[in-house]
Amino acid sequence: MKVQAKLTPPTTWVGVLITQAIAALVCLGVPILVTFMAPVSVLEYRKSATGIDVKIVRYVLLAVPWRTQEIAAVSGLRADVTKEFRYKNTKENRMKDRVGHTNLATGQVAIMSDGPEVIVQAQPGLAEEIVAEFDAFAASENPAPVRRTVYASWSLTYILGGAMTALFALYVVGAGLAVLNFLRKRMT
Repeated sequence: MKVQAKLTPPTTWVGVLITQAIAALVCLGVPILVTFMAPVSVLEYRKSATGIDVKIVRYVLLAVPWRTQEIAAVSGLRADVTKEFRYKNTKENRMKDRVGHTNLATGQVAIMSDGPEVIVQAQPGLAEEIVAEFDAFAASENPAPVRRTVYASWSLTYILGGAMTALFALYVVGAGLAVLNFLRKRMT
């Protein structure tokens, strides 16, 4: 008794395009979105003839610079921090179903100059540390520029952002290898 193997139908271009569109959305779009929500930024303070200039480089996927801003004649930095808050057991909070809920601490650094304020997301403790560092830089006589890496939340930025960046890299490497394999098969 002979058993015949079922042959699977060949893959169509439409099927491949739909599969790749979904893979690109998940493996490229989601990591970019996550690293936009919890960004890494680098602040660089420089002394110039007009005062102190600040250069901000914002990164996507932890290593790809996507936006650079230069602010001249910075008058100061301000840390805007909200502390963690836990809702108490009150009648109003029970009606709004907020009892026991917690609002997490948030922070940002506002860079003030002649133009509009520029905001950089920063972990609450880090935001206050950056303002103190800027004030010390402004008061010092040392003209050497100072660079500082700023993250919105250490765990979100580096752990989740790192995992998302790895997913992005795996997709790009896998897609590249698939294209090379396809071309190799076509050549032979």
